[in-house]
Formats: sequence, structure tokens, C-alpha cells
Amino acid sequence: MVPSATVDVKVISFADLRVSPDKAAYCKGDKASLSIKVAATDNYDISWQRDGAVVPDFANQAEIMTDIPGNYLAVVSSKAKPTCIKSSPIYSLVFHEPPIAKIAKTILTSLCDGEAVGLSVDNNGGTVLWSTGETTASIVVRHSGKYSVRVTSASGCTSEDNIDVLMQPNPVLDVPDTSVCTFTKSTVELTAPAGFAKYFWNGVEGSSTFSISVPQTVTLKVEDTNGCTATQNIIVGSNCPEVQMGNTFTPNNDGVNDTWTISGIGNDATVHLNIYNRNGQEVYKSLGYYIPWDGRYHGKLLPSAVYYYVLSARKGKQKLSGWVTILY
Repeated sequence: MVPSATVDVKVISFADLRVSPDKAAYCKGDKASLSIKVAATDNYDISWQRDGAVVPDFANQAEIMTDIPGNYLAVVSSKAKPTCIKSSPIYSLVFHEPPIAKIAKTILTSLCDGEAVGLSVDNNGGTVLWSTGETTASIVVRHSGKYSVRVTSASGCTSEDNIDVLMQPNPVLDVPDTSVCTFTKSTVELTAPAGFAKYFWNGVEGSSTFSISVPQTVTLKVEDTNGCTATQNIIVGSNCPEVQMGNTFTPNNDGVNDTWTISGIGNDATVHLNIYNRNGQEVYKSLGYYIPWDGRYHGKLLPSAVYYYVLSARKGKQKLSGWVTILY
């Protein structure tokens, strides 16, 4: 019988040896983390090579950090049997150039708030994200502010840029609405704020003031020295104080109700008053500013009777008529 012996055979096995990066792609300025999986670091010697040359600083490190591009591989040998060696496949480490984000304005002149300014960036096939939330290569903005953009390349590299957009403020108008008297055709003067370069009233260039005597909507447009404009519609309505006159008076010099007065016409120089007796003879005329009638004709008191008046303004375009009685 042939004697037998027991032999211990120790098999040295390497894990699936490959270089694993910590992310799919790197950009210039990044540091790459490259690692390998080994069963127990104490049982192995590890060396790293870059472009075929050993990198001493990475000796016996299962994970390395580097910002140098090149072809990397790891070589693992067993401390128990140094001739038992395995090399990983080569990993090509590339640091990609980041995109160049540079915002360009399509209009370089000074603009007024609300006007359109185009901003654009060359995305070089990557993705774009503006501070406005828009994702197109070009956007339109209409207000002052700081605008920024981030461009992300296909390799995941990013670049940012920002730009200050300054819009000139538009003028502010607040001319109050007003009214004129439709009977007397009184004139009101609209006054715009001072200091603007140009004033346009109903489309016609003028000064900072504008006189009007008929109810209408007046359009005021102003332009400042930057060329910025503002427009306001001013409503000029019709509003007359009630024209009042008594229907009797007693011109007896007792100091009470001695004249016939008319209220509500103010100092309108266009008011004409004509008074007639029952035969149609004119006994009183007031042209221009109204003077209360004292009941006289050619300096003499008229007798008690009913007299008829016509009150008009603006060459008779507005008229009131009625009667008044003289009593003693």
C-alpha cells in the first residue's frame, strides 16, 4: 500500500479588478476619485501607473485622488506570493473643458422700463438655465436687474455668467381730472409736471400747460431727456354751479332786494344778459361781466311789471330765458 500525504493548497484570488471613478465625467478643476476593490488591503501590495509609469505617491492605496489626466491602471500583487500579480484594465481619465458662458445683449443702447432687451448665450449643444427660469439660448427681459445664466455641457461641466440690465425709469403722470361749465364755457388750465423735454396734448406738441373750455378726454404724453415716455388720459367733465336768480325784486332803495342778481355764472366775460318789457323793447343789456340790474332804464326806475330776460354765453350758443317781476 502506497502511503498518502495531505497537502494544503492555498489559492490566491483577486476580485474583479477594475478602476472605478466616483462619477461619469470630470471637468477641469475637478479632482477625480479612482478606486479598486480588493479583499483585504493588508494582504496585497498595490501600485498605480499613469501612462505606463508608476506613481509612488499612490502606493498601497485602494483609492486615489488626482487632477492629472492620463491612462491609469492598478497593479495588485499578493504579499504571500509576490509573483501572483494582476493588473486592471486601463482607465482613461479625461478632464473636459467647461463651456464658456458669455451673455450678449442684442440692444446696447439705453432703453426705458418695459421695452424689450434680448439676452443670449452660446450653449454649444449643452443645456441652459437662466435666473428667470427660462431654458432657451435667448430670452427677452423688460425690467432692470441682474440676470444670470448657467450652461451645462454634454459632459456635465458648467459655466456661469451674469449681466446687469439697466432700464431708464419711465416718467410718472398724475394730472387730476377736472371739469368745465357747459353753460358759461369756462376755461380750465391743465398743468403737467415740470421738467420734461417734450409735452404733447391730444397729439400736438406744446408746453406744460393746456387750456380747454369744452368737456372731453384729453390725452397727455410727456417725454424725458432719455426718450422715455408716459401717457395719461385726463377726463374734463361738465359741471356747472346751478345758475340761480330770483323772480322778483324791489328797487326802492330800502337796502333789501334792491337789485336783481344772478348767481352761478362767476366772472365769465362771455355772459350776455338782455331784458325786455312785454312789448319786446330792450330795457337792459349787460355785455361781459354781469352787473346786477337795479330796475332802471336810461337812469329811471321802470314801473312795476313783468319783464323777460335772455341769459346767454359764447355768442348765444348757451341760453337761459325766463321772467322777473319788479314790485314796489
